[in-house]
Amino acid sequence: MAVRIPVIMADVLKSIMNKITDDDPATRGQQLWVMFTLAIFLVAVLNYYAMVREPDIIEMKDLIEYKNEVVKVEGEIISWREDPWNSGDWETHVIVSDGTDVVEARWSRPAEIPPIGTNVVITGKVMEFEGNIYMTAVGSGAMEWDEEDLPDIVQLSILDVALTPNSMSAKLLL
Repeated sequence: MAVRIPVIMADVLKSIMNKITDDDPATRGQQLWVMFTLAIFLVAVLNYYAMVREPDIIEMKDLIEYKNEVVKVEGEIISWREDPWNSGDWETHVIVSDGTDVVEARWSRPAEIPPIGTNVVITGKVMEFEGNIYMTAVGSGAMEWDEEDLPDIVQLSILDVALTPNSMSAKLLL
């Protein structure tokens, strides 16, 4: 009984493919509609698979467990540098912290880079080289943030600090 089920399934698929690929002029228009419907169905299934397979946000301390996998991490940008080796590559290294842990995201073909202090979600592949854990990300969709994630930026000049140095003593100036 268990052997017969795969044979029946194969026969059904074979008969469907024979009907689709038949060269009979009387059924040629119907075959196009069947092929079109199958193509739409295939695209819908692939889109659903992409949505289901979207990575979860994980904690930075657990990155070692996800080596060579695509994950998302959330944190605050504490530093970034464009083209760190001055080689002309279109790459930016972004350092993100969740308060206790830090991860470097090597972002190729980046889009707009938010200011330091922005809370971001980075999607990338976890890599390890000589004991160093980092993430590689490609494209403009690798880093996400909203308007409410941006820090409050106050325009301040050196003259403002020089005029009232006592009021600036406990503040972090960037």
